[in-house]
Amino acid sequence: MKVNRITAGMLIAAMAASFGGSVSVHAEMVQSTGLHIGKFNSFAQYHDAGSVSKKSRDNDLPESYDMRRDGLATSVKSQGEYGACWAFSAMNSLESTMVAADPDVDLSEWHLAYYAYSDTFGFPAGKDANNSPKDRFELGGNFEILSPMLTGWIGPVSEKKFPYGDFSVLETQKNADDIRREAEYHVTDAVEFFRTTPFDKEIEDIIHSAKTAIYDGHALSLSYSENDRYYNHATDAYYSPTDENNGSYHAVSVVGWDDHYPAENFKQDPGRNGAWLIKNSWGPDDCDGGYFWLSYVDQSIYEMYYLEAEPAQRHSANYQHDDYGCGVALSVNEKDTSAMVANVFTAEKDSYVTDVMIFNTMPDVSYEVQIYANLRYADNPSSGIPSSVTTGELGNVGYHTVTLDQPVKITEGQKFSVVVKFSGDAGQHIACEASFVNKMIYPDGSEVITDSYLISEDMILRDFNSGESFYSPDSKKWSDIYYEYVEDVRGNDVDENGNAVEVVSEMLFGNLCIKALTQDAGIVEFSDYNKALPLGEEITLSNVTDADIYYAVNGGAYKLYSSPIIFNGKMTITAYVDGFSEIFEQHYDVREAKLSVLGYGNAYEKGEFHFEETGLHVYETTYRGAVPQSLNLMPITTGEVLCNGTALPSGEETQLSVSADGRKQLVFNVTQDGMKPTWYIVHFGASNGFMVGDCDSDGSVNAKDAAEILVYAALIGAGSDAAQPTAQWQQRADFDCNGEINAIDASEILVYAAESAVN
Repeated sequence: MKVNRITAGMLIAAMAASFGGSVSVHAEMVQSTGLHIGKFNSFAQYHDAGSVSKKSRDNDLPESYDMRRDGLATSVKSQGEYGACWAFSAMNSLESTMVAADPDVDLSEWHLAYYAYSDTFGFPAGKDANNSPKDRFELGGNFEILSPMLTGWIGPVSEKKFPYGDFSVLETQKNADDIRREAEYHVTDAVEFFRTTPFDKEIEDIIHSAKTAIYDGHALSLSYSENDRYYNHATDAYYSPTDENNGSYHAVSVVGWDDHYPAENFKQDPGRNGAWLIKNSWGPDDCDGGYFWLSYVDQSIYEMYYLEAEPAQRHSANYQHDDYGCGVALSVNEKDTSAMVANVFTAEKDSYVTDVMIFNTMPDVSYEVQIYANLRYADNPSSGIPSSVTTGELGNVGYHTVTLDQPVKITEGQKFSVVVKFSGDAGQHIACEASFVNKMIYPDGSEVITDSYLISEDMILRDFNSGESFYSPDSKKWSDIYYEYVEDVRGNDVDENGNAVEVVSEMLFGNLCIKALTQDAGIVEFSDYNKALPLGEEITLSNVTDADIYYAVNGGAYKLYSSPIIFNGKMTITAYVDGFSEIFEQHYDVREAKLSVLGYGNAYEKGEFHFEETGLHVYETTYRGAVPQSLNLMPITTGEVLCNGTALPSGEETQLSVSADGRKQLVFNVTQDGMKPTWYIVHFGASNGFMVGDCDSDGSVNAKDAAEILVYAALIGAGSDAAQPTAQWQQRADFDCNGEINAIDASEILVYAAESAVN
């Protein structure tokens, strides 16, 4: 078996100490069976074949694109004081695929950032974070952490259920099954775009493949080394000429591109035009409304991926062994062009396998998937009743969900297997969990770990058993990977101080990355689980066994389902499968034509409005501070927008004048075919009786207002029983509109007052 890459991803700051190493190991690995293992240096080595599809170059793409213009962007959020950028970019990737159908979609970053580091089912945070809940949010993260968590149904959930920054929602006693039951969506695909340097032979393939994914509606997560010395504040453009981590790794979202973005906009010349449009997680008042440009060839970029998900109702169970995802790519022989792999499971109940999730470690591969039910021999994955073969092709590397041509019945208590054959270029086609360490051993017997992967042996062994994961050259003779291990590899070297050391490299393989997704027989599946639909939408009902389904609309009589139900207004559909007693119910209302974002800006500030529903299809907010003469407004929507008679295109700034009488309103009317029209109203100044920030009610926002807030915050902080101010004063004082009154509000008022005076 040949080891060709071990990927650990981003060197997140809190884990850097355990990842870094000063001694380079180049070791011949010997396996217990005597099979050739190959050579490796460290966890950060990438395989020669690359990971990006070459076939995507066949399609034509525009020279520039911005997802905001198609209404496929949600609000710019702020990670605040926590190192959770990785969770924001991951959730944004999912939200970008959902926002067209649900403009209010908002997934919880807090949930992912917390439970990914669970000590019982995630990546234990104890040795890195003192087991403090707050410390977990400082650990950072990457694809290697989030992909096994999310494809294992640890989330996602909505922001409303798990709000960011709320420590009261954290529950340490919940196990993995508890968390899986709470998931509102299930991640089906986690697709990677890897590279070691932007100037390798793959750069144009990577750029084109990434563009294709964005154009298909996927915001990408991208990691780069953040260092303010490389940021051009005049143009909001970033280019790092080095791949050294001179700052700290930061994860952001790619939502567009421009092939002609000028090279001269960067502080240093990258040698070519072209840049990615980046959505950050530092709030809409940072960068250019929360966005900036990153050069195609920034030397510090090294991780890109996107995620897809489905409603949690689509599948009943997820059979899996790969709790920690792909840590290494393997092959039986060095020049293998194919691999046979299998995972064996025990059915927990009678149900049907409808889909499988598989991880391809090489791009542009073909697959053949077969389910074997009721295995005769536990150590032979092909000893059961074979299903038909489902075939297809996979482009970029990562987890992909494949729907079987025919569902396969499994029986409670019986073992079944998922057998997959990968075929493609010569290389490593087997995706496997792995732990890995490099050690220096001194003559006195003391040890120093110089290099390690984020998965430990203890984590692998926690849920790893024989009879689970197998590989085979021909599907006739299967080998259980549980019995494969890498012996210690010893060689002589010197440490950084010139002391003689013995070098040991250790690797332990875990389970293979194959999952089986099932659906229970008596479930009615609805084609749409959104709460609101456009008029005329077709709603289909289905069942995994194709049994008869009976349904009723709005409490009417049940009848046999035979054709799609046309949505023509507020509707409740109840349905059941013939022969089963459970009734399934979905409520639908007519979808509103809505804004997902309304951004604003002028000479001294940029931000986004946050609206509250105040009436039937009416949403209102108040502009904080002094009334501006004009505002640049950017709506993001899939509908059409009129503001005071002026059409505003999605994703583009339009300047509108605002009268200075203190009572002007801007009214936005949003319309879309088949949807209810909506109105968004922005009030200015005295239209609601007060000006945000004007604590002393003198008609201006200045240092005196900041002083009032500082005094109030100091008294409260000292535990004083100072009289509670009026509700209106609290509204005025909460300048950043986050529900708290503190020194941050005062400092923002001072900045605002200074910038207003300058402008």
